[in-house]
Amino acid sequence: MARISLKEKEFFAAFDRLPDAEGRIMEMVSRAARPIGFYRFERVEVSPVEDARLWASFSKASQGAERLPIFCRSKGEGEWMLRMSGALALIRFGMTHRLYNEASPAKLWWEGDCFWREGTGRDDGVRRSYEIALATIGQDDPLAVAEIMMVLWRSFGELGIRDEDLSVRVNAVGCGVCRAAFRSAMTAYLRPRSGRLCKVCRVGARRAPVRLAACSDERCRAIIENAPQMLDFLCDSCGRHLRTLFECFDEARLPYFLDSTLYREESFFSDIIFEFRYKAAHGEDSDAGEGPGSVVLAEGGRMSRVGKAMTGKRFGAVAGVILLDNALDAAVAAAPEAPRHSPVFVVQLGELAKRKSLVLVERLREGGIPMFASFGRDSIRAQLKAAERAGTNLALVLGQKEALDGTVIVREVMSGIQETVRQDKIVDFLKERVMGK
Repeated sequence: MARISLKEKEFFAAFDRLPDAEGRIMEMVSRAARPIGFYRFERVEVSPVEDARLWASFSKASQGAERLPIFCRSKGEGEWMLRMSGALALIRFGMTHRLYNEASPAKLWWEGDCFWREGTGRDDGVRRSYEIALATIGQDDPLAVAEIMMVLWRSFGELGIRDEDLSVRVNAVGCGVCRAAFRSAMTAYLRPRSGRLCKVCRVGARRAPVRLAACSDERCRAIIENAPQMLDFLCDSCGRHLRTLFECFDEARLPYFLDSTLYREESFFSDIIFEFRYKAAHGEDSDAGEGPGSVVLAEGGRMSRVGKAMTGKRFGAVAGVILLDNALDAAVAAAPEAPRHSPVFVVQLGELAKRKSLVLVERLREGGIPMFASFGRDSIRAQLKAAERAGTNLALVLGQKEALDGTVIVREVMSGIQETVRQDKIVDFLKERVMGK
């Protein structure tokens, strides 16, 4: 792997942006952070460098080949690598502070520059990206994935990007069990057809056969059309996770596209992965936002495998990243910032209530009412205690009965006095009760 000295200032000078671009990115950060703050992700600072030894654990787990590190050597301090992924930096932050052992999941976000290589030579494919990364540490269930995707979707709305110009692509790439079975099936399918593949796929078919699904060569696409599908090899756990995730999307009315060609074979993201693409970059007739003309504005997925590679044991984690450099041309003029008021706390009990709570939270956001929530907790007592610590006196309790009949219980945290309100009237009720309107 190529290594550089931190004294080589000319290397970093190649990354300088025009002042206008820097100014626009800072403006975009402040706008995109509004939904992130509304969903109560806590901003943290992460180190600009990582221990170089960390890369060995990723390489052993066959992860991270999409972004190769830039190693640095400083006198007396050993070897380091520059921060190459905001999502990875947040997972490492959670590992360092042992946040995965907390009773409730930690919701973090960060913004800043990342540096990496796309080649192995000294000057090959050096890249810089300004990213907004958010992660949930200690939880990787479908609701955690759906919540992060909802936050990303609303952040793009704050940037002025129209919903119809966004394409949300999702795919299940499987856990270690079902992914191994799928790779074997793909290898057996491609073996007699390897002579008809393009040169790149012919070389990589043996090492990473699933990468062929993303190849744009017409010959490879014709072969892949009849190839085995990952969905047919999902284990019970992965299949159940995917179905529940789609139910969350449907409840929250988040449009999505199940893309069986979306694979990140050696990515930090695993199991469930997603991308947000800017369709207008590829043309008005593109439904999926695919092809060489489309632009990836955000990416993410589960990162439990990364957590295991770091700590040696599995812990749940989900992350999403907004690539602000890619979004420069898509973002439009700034929107006015919403006023802030005393928040309420959303309490949900049961799987159906958890899915319905996404809709309730969106109602509150659209109505300009800040809120707290603790989606990782199950007992009402634990969630009400979290509401007390958050400093709010009102909790919105959504259980199985309320989820079915379209109501919500408004409960005073300190006194326990409560009343039932229809969900479609809750914003008007809270504006009168909490905000004095």
